Amino acid sequence: MDSIRLKNLRSLVDTGDLEIKPLNIILGSNSSGKSTFLRFFPLLKQTINRKIRGVLFWSGYDQNDVDFGDFETALNNQEGNDKMEFSFSFNITRNELSRFSRFYKLKIQDYWLEIPKFRKTTISICLEKNNGDGLEAISRVIVPIFGEDITINVSNKKINIGDREYRLLASDNVFLYRLDSIFHLNNLLDSEEIIKKELRTIIKEIDSDDLPTYIEYNDILKKDLVKLFIIDHEFNEEFEITKVKKLSKNELLIYKDMLMIKFLEMILKISDNYITSYFNNSIYIAPLRATAERYYRLRNLSIEEVDSSGGNLVDFLYNLDNEMFQQFQKWTNEFLGFQVEKDVIGYDGINKGYVSIYIRKSGDQDRYNLSDTGFGYSQILPIVTQLWFIANNPKKGVYLSRYPTTIIIEQPELHLHPKLQSKLISAICSLANRNFRFIIETHSETIINKIGDLIYNKKIGNEDVNIQIFSKRNGKMETIVESASYDKEGFLENWPIGFFDEGNYL
Repeated sequence: MDSIRLKNLRSLVDTGDLEIKPLNIILGSNSSGKSTFLRFFPLLKQTINRKIRGVLFWSGYDQNDVDFGDFETALNNQEGNDKMEFSFSFNITRNELSRFSRFYKLKIQDYWLEIPKFRKTTISICLEKNNGDGLEAISRVIVPIFGEDITINVSNKKINIGDREYRLLASDNVFLYRLDSIFHLNNLLDSEEIIKKELRTIIKEIDSDDLPTYIEYNDILKKDLVKLFIIDHEFNEEFEITKVKKLSKNELLIYKDMLMIKFLEMILKISDNYITSYFNNSIYIAPLRATAERYYRLRNLSIEEVDSSGGNLVDFLYNLDNEMFQQFQKWTNEFLGFQVEKDVIGYDGINKGYVSIYIRKSGDQDRYNLSDTGFGYSQILPIVTQLWFIANNPKKGVYLSRYPTTIIIEQPELHLHPKLQSKLISAICSLANRNFRFIIETHSETIINKIGDLIYNKKIGNEDVNIQIFSKRNGKMETIVESASYDKEGFLENWPIGFFDEGNYL
């Protein structure tokens, strides 16, 4: 995901395009809209595989879900705002285009010889209250293709390309409706039916005896779909269709539109798959994490991911085999200066099934029960466990190359001494790359300064770090988002004077 733009989600009237780099720092005062942006990620993730009546699962299901209330509650309450819009920009990978070109029975080599420039797409999805049942529905989807916006007006069943309008024929194949999709973009249109209708209009004058079958026209369409990417507007006769009939200027324009609609259907399927997979592969860590206990009841659960509050952390650690757990200990020792140890208690049969977690600082002979170490260790453990696991999970190797993991952390510095804050952000920076993206909301001056130090020492590149500053000013309920950055020496650029001083940016 290259960038995300949100409009009219709570106080986020328009964030602008927020670029997603390997390390993204979100700053701002309380109630400035930071958490709304961060919790947008788990909002979309919790919608997947849920059978719901609206578009998004706003209220969540349990304590680990985020709660936005409903569409009306989440909609910015300024007068005149009745729509919410989300925009996503991302690169279409070679694998994605190849996979969907096979779906359309197109030659893969044609795609990579003839379509070298189409790599990035942006899709904007507009939600609006449905007057029929009061729930939100997708009212409009906009996709720019070759410099021209194609607008799918779902509510009035039209497709607009420039000033030209076509009737929207949607897919009615119920088998295409998938629970493992967020926006169900693959159901929005049926290009084959639209093209059939328009082709009949274009070729109706041809003698019926000479009329090729639609199957033959489909072959022509496939060839021209590739040519669409390379043919100059001045050389229209190069289209295969012109070998069947000489097209007028207006007919040729309609024909090009049909090719774009054919390509649009493929882009919608790719986008639906990418957006769903991207957010499903995100990990959210909440600001208030589980407190330490002296003993934990060991449950017979198979845990593959620590939940947002760290409530299942102990079960997760006990699911690790000895080799993996030793790797985890080595990693925390290296980056954070301590290791986690675990003991099963109750061998006498009285307290069987209870476990304890211990912390041993590097070089210390003694270890201490987690409940005796202070609040900070219980708050940092869910974070460091997730960090280690995403970097060392052998099951995600191939999957990561297609969909990066985005880790969203709210206030990682809570209850941590500045020294441990520095170690934590150092560990995060060591993992930040194209496969692991971090979005971190913080109030810590220590973290901001340490990132600059890491840039200076070449531990992370300044081009891989992004700072977004959220603020509300003059009593307005609208969030303003401004960007800052680091130079190559680790010094801050475009930094608001006195940002961390009392009274500023409040």
